[in-house]
Amino acid sequence: MITVTTESRNLDSNRKHTQQRPVRFRLLKLVAASLLRSWPVRFATGLAFGNRGVPFRGTRIRTERRLSYAGPLLLTGKYERAEIDFVRRYLPRNLDVLELGASIGANSCQIAKHLEPGRRLTSVEANPALMHVLRTNLASNVPARQVQVIHAIVGEEVGTAYFSPRQNSLVSRASDAEAGSVELRRETLASLVAKHCPGQFSLVSDIEGAEAAFLGDTESLSRCRFMIIEAHPAQQGDQALSIEQVIALPLRHGHWRVKDRYGAVVAYERCSHGP
Repeated sequence: MITVTTESRNLDSNRKHTQQRPVRFRLLKLVAASLLRSWPVRFATGLAFGNRGVPFRGTRIRTERRLSYAGPLLLTGKYERAEIDFVRRYLPRNLDVLELGASIGANSCQIAKHLEPGRRLTSVEANPALMHVLRTNLASNVPARQVQVIHAIVGEEVGTAYFSPRQNSLVSRASDAEAGSVELRRETLASLVAKHCPGQFSLVSDIEGAEAAFLGDTESLSRCRFMIIEAHPAQQGDQALSIEQVIALPLRHGHWRVKDRYGAVVAYERCSHGP
């Protein structure tokens, strides 16, 4: 169990604070987000682009279905915008990448395009409904790159787990054994690193709170040199962790510092004095 009692001073000294936006601007953003999620906009996007794929940052991204919630976000350039901006700005080109939570592969394609030829991307996704479109997007957009897709869920121990696909693929997550849930392999960060990251590597993660299981694990991250993490509230044992507490987990031992931050998306880099 991970226990966090205070916010890390290192986090306070490193993270970049975002100025409060005017209330009117925030309301406009909420209205725009609601429109992008609406049925007519999703239908129009699916009808317009169908199997051709939605144009997105130099790629064509197919979605898992015509009414995908991701389609309008791709079309407007808002899909995983902070993560992809950090990939383009900071992600080392000369290191292999382990990506947790690949979804439909829009971010995966940007990572693969960014890396030097010969560097390897290992993309892990749990949702069985996304595996075909993930592989299709990678094959059509980055055919010459070294990419491996792993169908598994990331957790605290190796074994089996259950996953419950939702109508909105952006919020599907692990579940208990229930009607509609799918049993699949559960890996830990340590097991994935041992199998797929023989040398130093970078980590990109968006796995709906499961990141709390490994962000404080110095051994599993010992060969990791850079991370882009979307943090979520998490439950560790009987303790509920806030987003700020999850973000602080890698900073407790002095091995990491925050390179940049936008909301819940954080880019970490290894401190020069760390292992």
